[in-house]
Amino acid sequence: MKRHIVVGVLVVLLVALIGVNIARMRRGGGLPEVEVVHVQLEAVVDEVAARGEIRAREEMQVVAQASGVVKDVLVEEGERVRKGDILVRLDTSEVEGALLQAEAQRAAAELAVRREVVNLRIAYRDASTALEEARKNLERVRELHGIGSASDEELRQAEDQVARAEEQLAAARQQLNLREGREPDAPVPEVFPPVDLVVASSPEVRQAEAQLEAAREQVERYVVRAGITGVVSRVLVKRGAVVAAGTPVAQLHDDSRLEVVAQVDEVDLPKVREGARVRVEADVAPDRDLEGQVVWISPVLEQTGEGRMARVRIRLDEREGVWIGASCSVFIEGERRTSPVIPLDAYWIEKDAAYVWRVEEDEEGFVLRRVEVKVGSLLPGKVEVREGLSEGDLVVPGRRRDLEEGMRVKVEVKDGEEGDG
Repeated sequence: MKRHIVVGVLVVLLVALIGVNIARMRRGGGLPEVEVVHVQLEAVVDEVAARGEIRAREEMQVVAQASGVVKDVLVEEGERVRKGDILVRLDTSEVEGALLQAEAQRAAAELAVRREVVNLRIAYRDASTALEEARKNLERVRELHGIGSASDEELRQAEDQVARAEEQLAAARQQLNLREGREPDAPVPEVFPPVDLVVASSPEVRQAEAQLEAAREQVERYVVRAGITGVVSRVLVKRGAVVAAGTPVAQLHDDSRLEVVAQVDEVDLPKVREGARVRVEADVAPDRDLEGQVVWISPVLEQTGEGRMARVRIRLDEREGVWIGASCSVFIEGERRTSPVIPLDAYWIEKDAAYVWRVEEDEEGFVLRRVEVKVGSLLPGKVEVREGLSEGDLVVPGRRRDLEEGMRVKVEVKDGEEGDG
């Protein structure tokens, strides 16, 4: 009797245990558990990455314009200069003589013209006075001739004297007008122009001035000046060195505004536009991000060892603490859009394709589906999904290798919801 009671109790317990297990199975208690996250929409900005070099807005290699010996080096590397400042002087002893001779010739020409102008003006005044006196004398002789107190010969002589005075005045006027740059028969002004003005505009002085200017220019060629305002990055000569015309003597950089010249792959070029904002990471200062803007895109592609590239110029917003010549990475801002994103470890690559585990819900619970996706831009800890997923889909992060297509699972939603198969 007792044995039958024990057997009956065991049967009841077994049935109860089976029922509990069946209920647990129905609730997913016996299914593998996976963590899932919802696919969310986020703002995505395309970035074009490229390598570049930080450069000055303008660079200049200053060269000697003449051959000679370096007499003075007036600047040091790192020194700031303004356009026109003297950097280097060459020995000018060979050309100083020509300059002194040209100065002497100009002074002699000025003196000769000044004397001639003064003498011609005096001659003109004297001729004018002589004509006036001759005319007065003619009037007096005519009056005397009319009363018989002067002979015909005296009258004829007085008339001849006036004619000669008129000829002399005309000649003096022509010479003075030609000397002072007027038409020969033009009237002489009542007030003479300044002698200095007449001297300076004379052909002889202008020619002497041109020769003097040529001599000065020749001497100036022995003076090397800064062609731009900026900083002296290199001094390439020393005092006493012999240089030929065209020899570089210094390197200047206009660092008032810096830029980056980057090489962008032709594949990425359609994503780049003028005016786009740029983030720059200099290799010498990796912990500091610089900001800039695309100001120029080359219309010509260049063949490099890494493929066909286009040069892109990026103007930096600041220049403090930036090294000219530093290598850098640039990240050019491209298209802005809203796209589905998933954790970076929620997809894997297999045979050149990207896949995710998507969890789908049906009448019996949750089931795994292996879904091919097309990924896009990378975000911090996430990746954009261009095709294959929609907002709200459930995906499994972690790249788990113990999962299979069609497997039923119990899910734990990491962003707040739970469910089971």
